[in-house]
Amino acid sequence: MNQSTAAALRVLAGQSLDIGRLMTSRAWRRLRGEHQHRSEHFQLGLFDIRPTFVEPEAVAGFTPGDVIRHTAMHVVGLGSPRHNPWRVPAHVERMEFVTTDSHGRRQTATGGVIHPRLPWTGPGPRPTIAIAPATQGVAKHCDPSLSLALGFRLLPGRPFDFVAAYELPTFNYFVARGANVVFTDYPRNPDTGIQYYCDHVASGHSLVDAVRAATHLGIPPGSPLGLWGFSQGGGAVCSALERPSYAAGLPLRAAVAGVPPVDLSAVLDYIDGTMLVGVLSYAIAGLAAQGDAEFAELAAVFNETGLAEIGVNLSTCAGGMLAQSGYHSTSSWTLSGLSLTELLTRGAAPAVSATIERQKLGKTGAIPSVPLFLWGSAHDDVIPVGPVRELARRWQGAGAPLTYWESALPDVPGRTSINHNLPYFTTLTRNADWLMELVGRPK
Repeated sequence: MNQSTAAALRVLAGQSLDIGRLMTSRAWRRLRGEHQHRSEHFQLGLFDIRPTFVEPEAVAGFTPGDVIRHTAMHVVGLGSPRHNPWRVPAHVERMEFVTTDSHGRRQTATGGVIHPRLPWTGPGPRPTIAIAPATQGVAKHCDPSLSLALGFRLLPGRPFDFVAAYELPTFNYFVARGANVVFTDYPRNPDTGIQYYCDHVASGHSLVDAVRAATHLGIPPGSPLGLWGFSQGGGAVCSALERPSYAAGLPLRAAVAGVPPVDLSAVLDYIDGTMLVGVLSYAIAGLAAQGDAEFAELAAVFNETGLAEIGVNLSTCAGGMLAQSGYHSTSSWTLSGLSLTELLTRGAAPAVSATIERQKLGKTGAIPSVPLFLWGSAHDDVIPVGPVRELARRWQGAGAPLTYWESALPDVPGRTSINHNLPYFTTLTRNADWLMELVGRPK
């Protein structure tokens, strides 16, 4: 273990004093306001607001990567060490910026930029790590640019919710190592506010454009860039890597992608009836926000029970979703009594099926051109490992500079997501150090 890694680990250990600390009253009111807004909105019903699928007026005159607005924000464990000596000195800004969806339409997304106030002691320029977050929940108050200010917080009431910024150790480890950090909250449909969940292309675009936006907020354009993503974020990273023309001009050096959902149709079937079945609510809403045909097909599928359950899941974070839908089956959500996968395989929603197929990773013909550490979990209970292995074989066979690793964590009964999440945290520092080694040295 090198000295910078050991120092970063000591900082993270000390930062446990900050976890659970109340935010400023202004930030707390803002978070509660977002929670209340989302709950009230989705009581209307998922399909009561039909998107127009056009570019919003707010982006007129802007290009992808332009910053629309920005403001200072707080991240648990970062900031002034005055009140907690384990805090990493850093300045953080929340930003709204312009990106494009998978159809090339300009949209807005939010995210953040973290500037460490630590001296950089590496042999090359200070690097930048762009993080594509894992699934936190699709309600706005679950966005990392809000939840990172809170850490972990119960939101009692109806619906019950639990905000868990569980990737705080990832963000703060990179900052403690001296790297700039940029992240995206992912784009949302401008009419409904629905996150484009299951849209690897839009997610990858927003990650790239977050980096471009950060250069308007003090990140040097030439800062060596590394990409990092786990689960949903792994899909965004892989999508960005296989669309190099969109990231043209960025000083990309390396990437880490953990358990990406390579084949979304396989994921939909794999998690139905498990503890995380509520994630399918996110997928349904994200697919309905893609276009008129997808919206119409999905609007005809669900019964009142399904619509109510989906609505609650869309208004809460992942913790609330688990409480609402754990171990349910999507067959109880549909008018036909068929599961979502059964409906798709029987051709009941051809536009939805086509959209899912279009999002499959490894189909562009392009391969990663920078070193990629791709990893999976042999007994993953959320993302089936087979498609991840196949993607690794395909890209390696085509000559990509790819290293594949697989967690051998034994199967934990109950489909609780332990086999999905635990390897992420047990390998966090190793994988982060691999990335920092490549981006932190001169080219």
